[in-house]
Amino acid sequence: MEKSGAEHKKGQEQILANTSWALAKLLVKDATLLNGIAATSLMKISHFKPQHLANASQMFVTVGLVGAALLRKLSRAGVVVASTFLPVDLANAA
Repeated sequence: MEKSGAEHKKGQEQILANTSWALAKLLVKDATLLNGIAATSLMKISHFKPQHLANASQMFVTVGLVGAALLRKLSRAGVVVASTFLPVDLANAA
């Protein structure tokens, strides 16, 4: 069964987050790839669930892709979704 356009778009945040997590675990340092994922993630960050935000944040920090603008956006997104965080989400984001 194929997903509708809306369902497909909703899944993009999870794909970005899962890819970010995997790249962080593998310590991938391809700047072009990482910057592309970071740029796309930042455009969609307001739609990230807590786990997605934690995974993307982990990748940015692990591979050293952290700048002031990125930290501001991650912080703002975290504040917006913080009310939906469960204890496990807080632990994953730490």
